[in-house]
Amino acid sequence: MAETASLKSLHLEYRIWIAELNFDINLIRIFNDRVIEMKGENHAGDSKSIIEIFGSKFNVCRETIDELRHRMHIEKMNLAATAREQSDPYDLTDFLKNYGIIREDFFAFRVTFNDLKNEFLKFENRK
Repeated sequence: MAETASLKSLHLEYRIWIAELNFDINLIRIFNDRVIEMKGENHAGDSKSIIEIFGSKFNVCRETIDELRHRMHIEKMNLAATAREQSDPYDLTDFLKNYGIIREDFFAFRVTFNDLKNEFLKFENRK
């Protein structure tokens, strides 16, 4: 029974992480809209290049999100299939190994993205 709960817990955690990443996609859309607005405003040369850099960084974050979500969806589907198809005890070794790697990547992304958001908001508010 513990293995079943663990599979369901891992599945739930992936769903939560995917929802968080979907929220981040919406933030990136908002930030990119603001970057486009800022490009149309009259800024000094240094600011224009910084604005371009932010746009590029947001695009990299979006690519990272897409890659992470893809990996999470695959793991989530594999977990669901295993829970559906097997009635005997599960071997969680591979799931936990993949989970550990994805978890590290997810939290590394969280730190990077939060830093970028804060940096952008400071830049945007420095008028």
